[in-house]
Amino acid sequence: MSRSNFKYVLALAASVGSAGASAGVYTDRASFSAAAGNLTIEAFESSPLVGNTTAGGVSSIAFTDFGVSATPMATKLVDADHFAGSFNTTPGGKKYLYLDTDVGFQGLTATFSFNALTHAIGFDYTGVNERGTTFNLTIDGTTYALTPNVDANSFAFWGYTSDAGFTSFTLSTSLDSGYSLDQVTYTVAIPEPQSYAMMLLGLGCIALLARRRARSS
Repeated sequence: MSRSNFKYVLALAASVGSAGASAGVYTDRASFSAAAGNLTIEAFESSPLVGNTTAGGVSSIAFTDFGVSATPMATKLVDADHFAGSFNTTPGGKKYLYLDTDVGFQGLTATFSFNALTHAIGFDYTGVNERGTTFNLTIDGTTYALTPNVDANSFAFWGYTSDAGFTSFTLSTSLDSGYSLDQVTYTVAIPEPQSYAMMLLGLGCIALLARRRARSS
């Protein structure tokens, strides 16, 4: 197969594979769950505690399917009840992921890295209520502004689905130096039938061009 033909086949496969790729954003867990399909929930209840509400933050914590790192060192797993607006949202649970620098009004950046390609992510968040703070999430090259919690007793949900899939995302706050996440919900989806069809189409095109080249040589 000539180099030009090979490049054509790769371009064809890429264009077909990207056709129909889309992303969705959700602020309601029920709608997110309906769109995302088969989901896994990390409620942190079986993980060991790390640090407390005043000290002990580490650079990263690894869970079953993903890891969380923070700059400055602010990754904790605590069971404190309603501390600075942060609390558990799992029914009957106690633990939650607490991102806390122990230094007020400096903000932080947390990165979630998954062990495999992931197609959906959702979570409850609490404690993002410093006046004037911004709370941003960057995923798939796009940054979304999340709404800070109304008060110390409220929590909100944010979810995202992607046909293309992703392996990481980041959260950043401008002023709030301590907030929490719970019921982190995600899926590592099996490719849909159309994905297999597109892959087979690409392989078929490569095989066809190879046969033509063999006949002409």
